Amino acid sequence: MFLGMMLWGCTNSEEAPQGTFVVDISDYHGMYEGATWVYRDDGIVDLDDLPDEDQLLRAMHMGDGVVEFRRGRRWADSQSIGEMVWDIDNGLTLLSWDLPFGQGEGEYPISNLLPEDEPDVTNGEWTCVNTMTEAVETWYGTFDNVLLFECDGGPLAGEFAFGKNFGLVHLQTADVLWSMVF
Repeated sequence: MFLGMMLWGCTNSEEAPQGTFVVDISDYHGMYEGATWVYRDDGIVDLDDLPDEDQLLRAMHMGDGVVEFRRGRRWADSQSIGEMVWDIDNGLTLLSWDLPFGQGEGEYPISNLLPEDEPDVTNGEWTCVNTMTEAVETWYGTFDNVLLFECDGGPLAGEFAFGKNFGLVHLQTADVLWSMVF
């Protein structure tokens, strides 16, 4: 498992006294319409080993929590390989996924709206715990303003790391390792 660090982000919240730092998951999930991410999922983390651009995993938030994934050199001519659907209205909950490593659906909460107020979230056997660690390293670089969630009890048990103003920068389960490329 890798190490990550959670640092506090500022938001304008009427509930927080002036000068108080509040962590709001919407500052971290990065899902605004048109947001894009590029990952390598070949399991290679050596910085000297350049990714094969034809095998890059490209993602775009299409709106309403739907993230489409394509594989290839450019989004425009890459083939769609699946999607993840998230509920981002009151925190962050994975509702469904259909990707090469598997598919599923249900309510898998990752975080409530204010993760520092309630760092553990559960739904049945599924549990995600927000932890504090040093930093999150991806192939792209080191992120030091990150929410790291360790989740267990479901098909996507593992680590989800969200960089402030970036979105998902790292995902590691038994079946997959995604590392942000750019």
